[in-house]
Amino acid sequence: MKPSLIIIPFSSLIGDVCDYSDQTIKILNKKGHQVLGVALGNPISIYHDFLGVMRGDFIIKKSSKNHVLKPVMFLPFQRLEFIKRINFIINIFIINFVFAKTKKTKIMWFFEPKYGKTFLSFLKKDLSIYDCVDYFSGDKNLKKENEYVIKNSDKVFVNSLTLENMYSSLREDIKKVPLGFHIPKNNFKTLRKSTKNKAICFIGSIGDRIDLNFLKRAIKTRNKDDFIFIGPIKMSPQRKKVFLKLLENKRAYWLGEVSKNELLKLVSSFDIGLIPYKKTLFNINSFPMKVMEYFYLGMPIISSNIKELERFNDHVYFPEKDGWKDLNDFLKKSEDKSVEKKKIALMNSWYKKVSLILQCLG
Repeated sequence: MKPSLIIIPFSSLIGDVCDYSDQTIKILNKKGHQVLGVALGNPISIYHDFLGVMRGDFIIKKSSKNHVLKPVMFLPFQRLEFIKRINFIINIFIINFVFAKTKKTKIMWFFEPKYGKTFLSFLKKDLSIYDCVDYFSGDKNLKKENEYVIKNSDKVFVNSLTLENMYSSLREDIKKVPLGFHIPKNNFKTLRKSTKNKAICFIGSIGDRIDLNFLKRAIKTRNKDDFIFIGPIKMSPQRKKVFLKLLENKRAYWLGEVSKNELLKLVSSFDIGLIPYKKTLFNINSFPMKVMEYFYLGMPIISSNIKELERFNDHVYFPEKDGWKDLNDFLKKSEDKSVEKKKIALMNSWYKKVSLILQCLG
């Protein structure tokens, strides 16, 4: 595909744990495309930071062909949703003006449905790509907009068979692509396979998706194993108290936030990955990126019921379905399949995902 101008509006925060926008931008840039990211979750107000706007703090320059724009909020009261959308429309008109004379193919590439209709309606482009990264129809606030962008984008890609099947009623030409997973530069060897007790780890935001009752049962049932949690706590005060109460168990540990460079060194010394999500429509139909991080290290996974993970039943154990009593037998069999897990992870790299999408564009 010839070099294009690719505009990527994304709602996730800059530096977020789920860095699908950052990874996609990096790979597109490496492939020779000019990329402008629009960080909708990190706007800059001309009223609250006038000097910052005048300095040009709304532009983050990462390379000669790769910039991220923080939308400038020209109108006050952006806490009102319709005012916020008007501010985004003003930014879209500025983008249209800046790139009006470019001869490159202009592509809009986005991941979340929120504000997708706004950009589809007002951004001047040759092609629109909805790279759907989660089951947004499970969120009642996003369902209508999600269905709109599925029907009205030129191309739609999903990262799981679950999403492909669920959205096939909205359009027939949806294409499944790899999940997307950042392959680390260094390989680390797992250190604890010979120990009697297991180290069971969870990586990610410890927030509303977490099923605290699932964790209680796990810690109580596997009372000889260590449970390690890595990531920020983003819970209501009441739920946070319950989680901290769990940490009073002498085998449960919270390590806080850890830099990406140190994360794999830590996780590589653990035995089992944990995905303890609540039984919500959003979670049941999701495909967590941490699955491939665990698989890359050859780790089996203990998970609450998630549809997409059922096709990896040699590598993922569901206590709610199979009971805890057979976990030891599962782990013995799964430990011999670490190479197979790593192969699955490598097939789901960001590079493979972005390359396949570009290939589909011709």
